[in-house]
Order: sequence, then C-alpha cells, then structure tokens
Amino acid sequence: MDYLPRKIEKDLEKWIFRREVILLKGPRQSGKTTILKYFCQKFGGQYLSLEIEDYAQAIKRDPIKFARRYLKKKILYLDEVQYVKDIGRLNKDYS
Repeated sequence: MDYLPRKIEKDLEKWIFRREVILLKGPRQSGKTTILKYFCQKFGGQYLSLEIEDYAQAIKRDPIKFARRYLKKKILYLDEVQYVKDIGRLNKDYS
C-alpha cells in the first residue's frame, strides 16, 4: 500500500528537530503509527512501540537509561505510549 500524505505533516516537520516532545493523538485507525514510521524513514531516528512488553518494561524500570540508549539516533518515535502508566511523568523526570 502506498503512503498517503497527511495534512498535519507540514506542521510536524516544523517541530521535528526541536528537543521537545511532540504528542500525536487521534482516533483508532487514523494513521498515527503510519506517520510515525514514515517520519522515521524520512528524517531518521528510532521507532519503538511500547506495545512490545520489553520496551514498556525497560522504560518503566529505568527511563534515563532507556532514553540514553535510544536517543543516540536523535529522534525517538514512541508509539502506543498508553501501555506505560504515567509516561508523562517519566518524560518530565528526564528533561
């Protein structure tokens, strides 16, 4: 299946290289994962789904170690973040 461009892409591209968290949320099946993977291909970085238990446990256990390991690529695309309780707090602690 071919990638279908989204209206939000131009806005996201303005923010992609800032050292800030960008939250992309929307209804199920709206293309959030697709755009994350597309941006990872286009701009580089590391895509991880926290639906994978090993990643979810790693970020809960030691968020600083997790960030250091995966932020070597500069951009970290985290998908399915709802699988980690209080992920916003973990991010704030690392900032």
